[in-house]
Amino acid sequence: MVAALEPRGVATVVVDRRRAEAPDQRVIGDLHENARLVRAALDATPGPLVLVGHSAGGPIITEAAAGHPRVRRLVYLCASMPDEEGVDPVLHREPAYQAALRPQPDGTTTIAPDDARAAFYADCSEEDAAWAVAQLTPQERPPGPRQRPAGVAWRDIPALFVVCGRDRTIRPDAQRENSRQAESVVEWPVGHSPFLNRPELVADLLERLAREAGAPRDGVAAPG
Repeated sequence: MVAALEPRGVATVVVDRRRAEAPDQRVIGDLHENARLVRAALDATPGPLVLVGHSAGGPIITEAAAGHPRVRRLVYLCASMPDEEGVDPVLHREPAYQAALRPQPDGTTTIAPDDARAAFYADCSEEDAAWAVAQLTPQERPPGPRQRPAGVAWRDIPALFVVCGRDRTIRPDAQRENSRQAESVVEWPVGHSPFLNRPELVADLLERLAREAGAPRDGVAAPG
């Protein structure tokens, strides 16, 4: 997405949620720690901002952007969109994906490459899917099954929800239910990772939102 957006004049900041000091570069699982990372990126990025959360990034942007003066728009890309009560992620997952998750003794969760391919990248090319699966690392389990965001940004910042109608990770019907809280909704006939399979869709949307926000050269995205 960086390669797709920067030639359009939309500068992009990507927040890396992996623990660089960990040998396996595991992904941080705690909602509040993730939100602090994203908040720090927002604070360091000038100009009006569009903040994007994919998948598990939804609760993160919900907390991170709460009360932030420069965030003009939120984008939930097949993501959870919780309120103050939080969200139980298990209720939104496709059963096959939930069954494929493997909790590990070290407090992380993993997924086998074939299952990851089926859940995350089912409609991607073999080349893109193989590259993406190779990037996956274990993810820490959160401290509790249902963390609650400390703030709810979408109550004050306009939010757009992208429903991915062929998603095999987060059930499309759950996404549609979640999207009722958004100011606007679009639905694409894509799987869980349109930034790989249909990057032009994502780039067109984010470019438009950035320009509407008055931020043609500033944006920030939090991966899921």
